[in-house]
Amino acid sequence: MLYHSEAFESLTDEPWDAARVRTAIRAIVADTDASLRGPKLLWRADAWDGWHARSPMKDLYVGAAGVFWALDELRRRDHAETKLDLADLALRSVELFRARPDYMKGMKLPRSCQVRGSRHCSRGRPASSSSRSASPPATSSPTICSAASARTWTTRRMR
Repeated sequence: MLYHSEAFESLTDEPWDAARVRTAIRAIVADTDASLRGPKLLWRADAWDGWHARSPMKDLYVGAAGVFWALDELRRRDHAETKLDLADLALRSVELFRARPDYMKGMKLPRSCQVRGSRHCSRGRPASSSSRSASPPATSSPTICSAASARTWTTRRMR
C-alpha cells in the first residue's frame, strides 16, 4: 500500500468556501506557533520524518527551515500572520545546524560538507550570495547540502 488513508482527511462534498479556507489556514499557523518548543528544540518531528535523523530537524524538507519558509510565504501573501520572530529563529536554526547537522545518523558526508560551518555543497560551490534570491539555491546533492543552503536562503529572505 502506498499510503494509509486513515492518516489523511477524507474528501468531502462540501463546496469551496474561501472564508472557511482562510480560517483553517489561520488556525494551522496559530497551532504551528503554539507547537514551537523553543529556539533550541524547535518543533517535534513526525516519527517517519525523524527516522535515523538527529533532533531537532532543521532542514527544508521536514524541518524548521521548511516551517520558516511556509510561515513567511503565508505572511507575505497576507493569508495568515505568525507571532514568531522568523528571522531570529532562522538564524538560531543555522547555528544549531552548524553545531549539530540533522543528517541521517551514520551518513558519510563529502569532505566539503564536513568543514564546520561550511556553506559549501558537495561540489565545493558556495550557497547563493544574492540577498533576496527568488528560489532556494540549487545544490549538487539535495539530501546532503540543501539544509544549509536553504537555511541560508530562508534567513536572507526574511531580513
